[in-house]
Amino acid sequence: MTVYLHDVNRGLGVFLLAVSFLLPGCSSSGGRRASVPVMVDATAQVVEQARQTWLQEHPNWSFYGRAAIRQGRDGGSVRVEWEQHGRGYRIVLSAPMSRQSWVLSGSSSGPARLEGVGGCVRVGEVAEQVLFEATGWQVPMGLLPDWVRGRNSDSGGGDVQLDAEGRPHRVYQGGWQLRFLDWFPSSVGRPVLPRQIEASRGSARIRLIVDQWDELIP
Repeated sequence: MTVYLHDVNRGLGVFLLAVSFLLPGCSSSGGRRASVPVMVDATAQVVEQARQTWLQEHPNWSFYGRAAIRQGRDGGSVRVEWEQHGRGYRIVLSAPMSRQSWVLSGSSSGPARLEGVGGCVRVGEVAEQVLFEATGWQVPMGLLPDWVRGRNSDSGGGDVQLDAEGRPHRVYQGGWQLRFLDWFPSSVGRPVLPRQIEASRGSARIRLIVDQWDELIP
């Protein structure tokens, strides 16, 4: 997910190794498991369709949370503040112990800008590539805006397994396996939203815990 920075060449890498601690449960296999059929009743299907419609009609949102990442023996954690305005995004990653922060901003239809890694600014056409060149991590930035809200991805081409409530439970897309581990209950004017998700591909493990969701005014 992207949002997890690790500068293997400069101080950020040192920081992540110094404070590295991984949330439990990140050792699941990245391979696809045999699916178990789940019966979803008609009412749950209607509720989930209404949730998907709501997500599509509310493209401006933000969340505050924590992310842990591991690739091989390396790992670390950061706090995440994500603001999404339609196709545009601004993601602030902060390390409380070192008081350092990094900002990734851009648009799914335009260039991405990464500030703070190694004290320089990096710009590129594809956010995932910008992150990889700066940190060595492969993070599916193009899929994350949909994944973090439990929304059916506009990119398509994925395999989605549902839970008994008709919500996504496992998603296989772009070589990644995504698991939805916990959800916030619905509230006035807002449907259920993911509280905890885990993504894996090969030796990479990413876990995100959302502490708070907010809707942004256009």
